[in-house]
Amino acid sequence: LPLITLDPRLEQKITESVQLTAQGAFLAMEPNMARQLLVLLRQAVERAAGRGYQPVLMVSAALRGHLRKFVEQTLASLAVVSPQEIAPQTRLQGLETIAIPEGS
Repeated sequence: LPLITLDPRLEQKITESVQLTAQGAFLAMEPNMARQLLVLLRQAVERAAGRGYQPVLMVSAALRGHLRKFVEQTLASLAVVSPQEIAPQTRLQGLETIAIPEGS
């Protein structure tokens, strides 16, 4: 299973941007970070496709639904999964880890 993952610091920043309201939880990512993340994910998917892979994005279970909604408009073919959804015998192949440089 070809994987794209997020740098732990980036995943933590995204987790911290989840807002809880009476209507439920939603992702309230800083616009600049959201744009950068989409660009980096798109580039990673394109690089993987160029190598013959259709990667999936693996993130924590807490972020999975939020990031699925986040990418579905621009990267509809990118599946978003959590480690708990992957069968133990599945062979994983880490293709890329997405990180946004500090101060960006």
